[in-house]
Amino acid sequence: MSREPLGRWRPRGFSAPGLGEPALDRILYEHALLGLRVQVVVRLTLAVFTTLVVALDPPAHLLVPTWAVVGAYVVWAVASIVPARRAGRRTLYWAWLALLVDLVALTTVASFAAASDAT
Repeated sequence: MSREPLGRWRPRGFSAPGLGEPALDRILYEHALLGLRVQVVVRLTLAVFTTLVVALDPPAHLLVPTWAVVGAYVVWAVASIVPARRAGRRTLYWAWLALLVDLVALTTVASFAAASDAT
C-alpha cells in the first residue's frame, strides 16, 4: 500500500487523474485547511451558544455536571484553535476525531437538560 499526500491509504495499482500532481495536492491541502478552520469557527460558535443557553435557562437538576461539561467544551473549543493555526498533514488526517468530541459534549448537555426537564 502506498500513501496519498493527505495521509489516506489507497490500494496498489490505483490510479486516478491528478494523484501525485503537486499542483492538485496543494489545492487539496489548502481546501482541507480551510475546512479545518471552518470547523474551529463553528465549534467556537457552538461553545458560546451552549454557554449562553445554560446561563440564561439553567437546568433545574444536574446543574453542576452541566456546567462542568459546558466548561470542558469551551476549553476544548478554545484549545482547538492551536492545531488549526499550525495544521500539518497529520493534523488534517486526525481532524475528524474532533467531531466526535463535539458530538459527545453536546449530546451530554442535551441529555442533562432533558433529564432535568423530565423530573
